[in-house]
Amino acid sequence: ASSFRDLNVAANGDNFISLPGFFENLAGSGSLPAIVCGYGLAVLFGLGVAYLWWRSPTELPLERFALAAAAVVIAAPQTLYYDAGLILLGLVAVQPWIGKPIRTWLVIAVLLTWLQPLTEILGWSPLGPISWAAAALIAWRLISATARPTPV
Repeated sequence: ASSFRDLNVAANGDNFISLPGFFENLAGSGSLPAIVCGYGLAVLFGLGVAYLWWRSPTELPLERFALAAAAVVIAAPQTLYYDAGLILLGLVAVQPWIGKPIRTWLVIAVLLTWLQPLTEILGWSPLGPISWAAAALIAWRLISATARPTPV
């Protein structure tokens, strides 16, 4: 499996959008700091998603499934740019509940996705950071919608 990982990073690394794949592409295949950082962030995000599912198992099922799809995309070891479409479905689910300033940022993010053809020049996929921001937006929507008032 490690041989395939090395070959895949060499062949497709520029197109990785997941946290582990993106960091490994930037630092080089098998780079320990990249592995620790990428997988560490992926695990933290995954734990946050699991907590949100556990905390409110019956509230906002559409948003919870949207967040789970986003987590799969950004936590898998070597997710490629075209898998970002799964996150787009989640953004469609939360779009009606977000404010106008954030909608403006969504339009900007969608426009930035057109930078994907520059991946070879950049050496990394612009859809990586855009996907992470979109996953964070979906998580924010779920957190804000399920926030419970603290007892006084």
